[in-house]
Order: sequence, then C-alpha cells, then structure tokens
Amino acid sequence: MTFVEKCFGWRLDSNEGGGSYSHIFSIWHFVVIALIAGGITLLSVIAKKKDKAWHDKMFIVIAIVLLALEILRILYRWHIYYCYEHFAPDKGNMYDWAEIISFALCTMITFFTIATLFINNAKWNKYAYDAIFVIALLGGFAALVYPDMLNTYYPIYHIMNVQTLITHGLLVAMPVLLVVTGRLKPEIKNWWKPMLQMFIFSIIARVFSKLSGNSFMYMNDGMELIPALANKPLYTYYWALAILFFIWVMLCYLPFYLKDKRLKKKELTKD
Repeated sequence: MTFVEKCFGWRLDSNEGGGSYSHIFSIWHFVVIALIAGGITLLSVIAKKKDKAWHDKMFIVIAIVLLALEILRILYRWHIYYCYEHFAPDKGNMYDWAEIISFALCTMITFFTIATLFINNAKWNKYAYDAIFVIALLGGFAALVYPDMLNTYYPIYHIMNVQTLITHGLLVAMPVLLVVTGRLKPEIKNWWKPMLQMFIFSIIARVFSKLSGNSFMYMNDGMELIPALANKPLYTYYWALAILFFIWVMLCYLPFYLKDKRLKKKELTKD
C-alpha cells in the first residue's frame, strides 16, 4: 500500500472490522488524546486572556473548520459509494444518502453547533449553549475514548481518521471554551435544555432510521449499545437512553452546582 493510499484510500466496508490497524487503546490513540487535551488547554488559556471581539472570531473560525470537515466527510463518503458502485456493478445500487449524510448524534450536534455559532443570536444562545455543553461533550468525549468509528484498514493519519479526530476534539473543546469565555454559566436549573434537545435529536434519528433502514443512535437496535436489553422491547432502550442521559446531564452540571454552593456558603460565613 502506497503512502497516498494510506492517506486517501477507500473501502466501503471500512467499519465492519477486519482491518490490520488497531487504533483503539494503541499508543497512537493515547498520543492523539494527549495532543487534543493539550490543544484544548492551550486554546482555553489564550482565550481566557482575550476580549469578546477575539472570542467572536475564534468561534467563527471553529464553525468554519467544523463545516469544512463535515463537507469533506460527506463528499468522501459519496466518493466511496460512487467508486464502489462503479467498480462493482454486480452489487446493484449501493447509494445510501442517509448513511452518507449521517444522522448520528455527533453529526447532529456538530451541525447544531455550526448553526448556533454562525447565527449567534442572544436569545437562541441561552438555550443552545446548554445543549452544546452537555451533548457535544458526551459525543466528543465518548468518541475519543473509544473511537470505534476510525478506519481500521488505514493508519490513524488517513484523511477520514484525521477528520474524525479533529471534529470530535472540537466537540470536546466547545463546552470548555463556552465556559472559559464566560458565554455560558452552567446552572443545574437548565437541565431541561439538553434533555429537550436530545429528545429532538432522538426523534430525527428514529425517523431517518425508519426511512433508510439504518440505525442512527441505535434507534433500530438498542441492544448494540446496551447488550443487557437483548430480547427486550425496543421502547425499553428508549427509556434506558433517557435515564442514562439524564444521569450524564446531572454529572455535567454537578461540579458547577457544588462550586456555586460553596461560594455562597463562604459569603454567608463572611457576613
């Protein structure tokens, strides 16, 4: 395999296993996580010292980068399907537009983040920032800790693996930067905002899963994500997802709630 093939090669079945590269918990996996964590820390330190105008530019740049990465992903997937159909006509019509675009959680929160940063409406931000804070952190963190979407047929520096890592790294960075720049003050009373947005994302994923035959957010096969629910009615997965996500929401807000409570206690002690 040439270097160019290692960087830009394609396989339609790249996520079905069988590749010779193991990225999960490899040395490169930990190196990449360390680099992303270092990058987020450095950007946060710099942003904290800058003014609002600089923050505005930073978030626009992040939106542009995320949009460019998503366009790259969609075009690359379309290219894979085109090549596969062109070189293997016996397979029939292999196009799957829902899969090419993707209605997975990370994709939806990425486009949600892009739209929010570009619109930058004060009233909308009061709702959207909380949703981004909780959901982007969940999607980005989970994908980086256990990156099973990486292409195992190619090295970690393959263009789609790089796209995946940068996108999810920025998803983790967004909640941190929103808090550091003062655009968001996480308060536990706003727990309903990410819950509502996750409910909306779940409906979208369910609709497109039903229409396309895919299983976005595991909406057609919950036991893939939660094996304990095997042979259980599908609605049990929806309830389990809601409960688990509610726990995650509370965990995200809890440190800020405890910090505020401690500060209030100090103020009362001084008085």
